Amino acid sequence: MKKILCCMFALFVCVGLFAQQPIVAVAPFDAISGISAADANMITRVFFIRLGNTNKVSLVDRSVVERVLKEHSFQAGDWSNQQKTAELGSALNADWIVRGELEKFGTNILVTVQFYDIQTFRFMGGADLRLANADAAYDNMDPLVNKLVETIANAGTRQPIARPPAGGAAPADFVRVEGGIFQMGNASGGGNDERPVHTVTVKSFSMGKYEVTQKEYQEIMGTNPSNFKGDNRPVERVSWFDAVEYCNRRSVKEGLTPAYGGSGNSITCDWNANGYRLPTEAEWEYAAKGGNKDPMVYEYSGSNSAGTVAWYKDNSGGSTQPVGGKAPNSLGLYDMSGNVWEWCWDWYGSYSSGSQTDPRGASSGSDRVSRGGYWSYSAGGVRSAGRGLNGPYYRSSNFGFRLVRP
Repeated sequence: MKKILCCMFALFVCVGLFAQQPIVAVAPFDAISGISAADANMITRVFFIRLGNTNKVSLVDRSVVERVLKEHSFQAGDWSNQQKTAELGSALNADWIVRGELEKFGTNILVTVQFYDIQTFRFMGGADLRLANADAAYDNMDPLVNKLVETIANAGTRQPIARPPAGGAAPADFVRVEGGIFQMGNASGGGNDERPVHTVTVKSFSMGKYEVTQKEYQEIMGTNPSNFKGDNRPVERVSWFDAVEYCNRRSVKEGLTPAYGGSGNSITCDWNANGYRLPTEAEWEYAAKGGNKDPMVYEYSGSNSAGTVAWYKDNSGGSTQPVGGKAPNSLGLYDMSGNVWEWCWDWYGSYSSGSQTDPRGASSGSDRVSRGGYWSYSAGGVRSAGRGLNGPYYRSSNFGFRLVRP
């Protein structure tokens, strides 16, 4: 009997672990007319609490929702824009988003809520309710909450519709990097963090020929933070978070599924998404070393002479230079050595000695990996195996990034 009870308990735990509740983000209800901001906040709070009390969903913290809405400059009119809603859902790492509107209806308050399914990018209906006043929300909110829970439950067996258009092949300024096996790291010279050399298998992906330029960044983000200005120079003074946001915004603009969700140190990557993302450290080094096209492993990306392929301390003139000004490596990738450090996905950590397939770095940490060195580094700092690290909030004229797609 004791053995049976233990098995039942283990089964119960497993079911609990895998029966993940849908994640719901509740946006602040908009006061349309005749409703004070204080009343709107109170009604939103009551809905949020009542929804949480059902124990049917997991809720995104209200402060996180408000911050993300602000960061994405999300307006009331954007709810009818499928791509904008998809972008917001991805940033919140939510399955569902609820919004509400409040307006005077005679002497009453009319509360209207709308439900958006992020899995299918569809508006899934809503419900409305009349309240005598804001205080009445405490005793009368359950019909709206129950309607949402019912909608989510009924949608549970749905098949996702096609996401926004896949956008086809990668742009012309991307190159295909066919998957393969390589030796990651450097056994001689360099830093201790480049050892041990270990065998890594990487699947195929597409990578930008160039570092993201200031013109490209301006077109997506509406700003250019760079110190050394020039449309065709690499964008710099961008943090890891800035780079991730650019990836998602460009993905949405081009009708692709954004790769990143969540926020802060809890950002996640959907590796099956067709949108833009940062390379993993292994993808970056594999590409810098020429992938499976180059049997020769050079010290720098495409050459044993830094000056041939890299802008660095001895030839940069004390600033970044336009992308593509030096020779490419065998894959046709430019500036993998020098010009600006390039952010990678990975949390920084020590290498393992064992063979790995598509490693994605440490599970957590305080610093993100950067690769390639920069315009003011010595030749030794722009080697293909060299590693950098900085906190994801860090910005300087040394840091830019490069994109990949599946």
